[in-house]
Amino acid sequence: MKLFKFISIIFAIAIIGCQQPKKELILQDNEVGLIGYGSLTSIESMEETLGRKYEGYFDVVELKDYKRNWKVFMPNRNDMYDPYFTIRNGDTVYPKNILYLNIDSFPNSSLNGCLFVIKKSELSEFDKREWIYRRVEVTKNIDGLNIINGKVFAYTALDEFKASNPIDSNLFAVRKTYLDIVDTAFKHLSPEYKNRFFKTTEPYAKNLVIDDIALEK
Repeated sequence: MKLFKFISIIFAIAIIGCQQPKKELILQDNEVGLIGYGSLTSIESMEETLGRKYEGYFDVVELKDYKRNWKVFMPNRNDMYDPYFTIRNGDTVYPKNILYLNIDSFPNSSLNGCLFVIKKSELSEFDKREWIYRRVEVTKNIDGLNIINGKVFAYTALDEFKASNPIDSNLFAVRKTYLDIVDTAFKHLSPEYKNRFFKTTEPYAKNLVIDDIALEK
């Protein structure tokens, strides 16, 4: 029995010794971290909102206790963006709602994403962009990374814009151009990232995809 306990202790010490120490990210007083898990994994998309070239911190991270899905919708006709339409059987069709990627709190689940660092003063521009979402702090949800002197945020759907089972093409659509943005971002990331993305994302109904065109107001 004593020998068994001794071996167990040695084994436990060996495991602890093999564990990799957490990486650290030290934020400046005027900085915050921002997790991109959909279109915001694209640096070009990030730069469009920032209005400047992004040359800051970038890392692929794992976000704990969240799951990714296609269950947030934006009304196609709104005051922020031009409405989208598609041509179907010669007719112009305006989808009622457009689906986008979302994350929801979900214990013991995780997903991959990209971590950027921006100025606190720039957060308001992302709040405007992500108006169907609310910004939540996820500083303690990043696996293997210790955030020092600051906070990290992500966006999750507001309750009024959540879709529980979006499969009706009369009510919802997925923009092909949005899929293209996400796919373009994959080209700057590893094949492992892409595989992990699909593994940790609830799929959308394929019948919802449209070749979209934006109508200029």
